[in-house]
Amino acid sequence: MAIRHLATTAVKWSAVPVLAIVGATVCASHVLSVRSAYNTACPARVAAATPQVQPRSQSEAGAETPSHRASPATSRSVGRTRTVSVTLWGTPVEAYGLVWFLLAFAIELAPSGGAVPGRSRFRAYLYSLAVVGLAGLGCIAYRAPSWYSGWRPITAAACVLPIFSIAAVSEHAGLRSIVRNLARDVWTLGRRAPTWMAITALVVVLAARPTPAASGQPTGAAFEPWYASQPHISIGVPTEGERVQVIRFVDYQCAPCRIAYETYKPVFARLTQEHAGMIRLVTLDFPLERECNPYIAADVHPSACEAAVAVRLARERGHGPEMEAWLFSHQSTLSMQTIDQGLRQIAGIDDMRGRYQDFVTLVRADVETGRRVGVSATPTFFVNGVKLQGISAADLETAITHEMRSQDRRSQGASAR
Repeated sequence: MAIRHLATTAVKWSAVPVLAIVGATVCASHVLSVRSAYNTACPARVAAATPQVQPRSQSEAGAETPSHRASPATSRSVGRTRTVSVTLWGTPVEAYGLVWFLLAFAIELAPSGGAVPGRSRFRAYLYSLAVVGLAGLGCIAYRAPSWYSGWRPITAAACVLPIFSIAAVSEHAGLRSIVRNLARDVWTLGRRAPTWMAITALVVVLAARPTPAASGQPTGAAFEPWYASQPHISIGVPTEGERVQVIRFVDYQCAPCRIAYETYKPVFARLTQEHAGMIRLVTLDFPLERECNPYIAADVHPSACEAAVAVRLARERGHGPEMEAWLFSHQSTLSMQTIDQGLRQIAGIDDMRGRYQDFVTLVRADVETGRRVGVSATPTFFVNGVKLQGISAADLETAITHEMRSQDRRSQGASAR
């Protein structure tokens, strides 16, 4: 009995640090693997052969088939499971998982030995942390079940559950003891290196919100001279009296497109308010899916065409911006079924499949425009015809104000003559 009790105690006291280290390592490797995807554009894999449009029949439009409709977690572009990322405040949840595991590790090691009277209090803290972690896993399972398709999320979840179980069956101190000793326990926890590792990781997670990365063009003070030297390309989109026309080519399943949307939205809102009627943002579709983009070699985003059609249908009812916001906020779970549900919820439209073919033709027309002006990735912007990709919010504002000043100078020159 003594040997059995000793073995049980050893497992109970040593398992949590091991599980925390494994979970933190898995989360860190995932964050590093997806970081580049959040800092670059979504590239179009250009087809080598002559493009062939692949329209769907009415029967295909009315029902999802496994051969054509991939789940949000898979893509035929690479022939293997595609990483699905769930984000909170623009940061992958795995980054928060890294902080969680480091905190669990710090809490477990805070007491300096198994006989320390305060260990039962720290197990109560660990149990509270484990409840939060388990609730987070449950929320993700409900909102984005496809997140669990990868080995890293499954491994992380498999580490959280035993930590919760161990904390739940451990002896916990009473509430009065916890309150009385809370300040001392916080001081003890703060003196441990893992605690500062967790705090540092949290600061990095919150501060390092990904932004669209530059794609070769200069930034800062060097941007405006470079911008002024760039050619203006005719996109073919009629003006409506605006002085600055900003055209963006977008794919609603592209993570950098979502980041650009979130980053630039307040800039556009402020500038359009300051210069009412002078600036117009025009959205053109460039889905990286062969059904509506014949210029790519393989599907990159398996529900991008449906998303583009949904926005066009919502625009008919005056709910285009709301549909865009919904698609970007549910990006990790997009599929034919979820897009149908979103369109019904946002615009009250439940006949998307019956009108799909008519609207996907319009999406293909945007793709042809993008192909003609050299779009090869999303998002791509054109400010009065100047092509910009991976531009910061500050430089985008510089480009817009440069166009405004240039037109003012031309108007003043014409008046002087």
